[in-house]
Amino acid sequence: MERITLTPNDMKTKEQELTPKQQWMLNFLKVHSNEFVSPTYVGRSYGHYVLNTPGHHSSTASPTLLKLTKMGLIERNKKGHYKYITIASENKQSDENKKSY
Repeated sequence: MERITLTPNDMKTKEQELTPKQQWMLNFLKVHSNEFVSPTYVGRSYGHYVLNTPGHHSSTASPTLLKLTKMGLIERNKKGHYKYITIASENKQSDENKKSY
């Protein structure tokens, strides 16, 4: 899978094009930017804080999180958990992708 590198200006432009739900989930992941978060946790939090109803789970968040991943604003690990992409994590990943001679 090819990795898209975004500058801070690119990320701001993409963030301005988000729906309210996408923006809420992106902000939620920014608060938890040091860890990968399950879509169930994001969905339950969204249901609790925004919709004021219990019983929400990963199906509430997964489609939105996948769109944010395709936009290059968040990343997804092998377990299917999500994390906000910070500039520091972008630099770390680009360093890991460099070949050492």
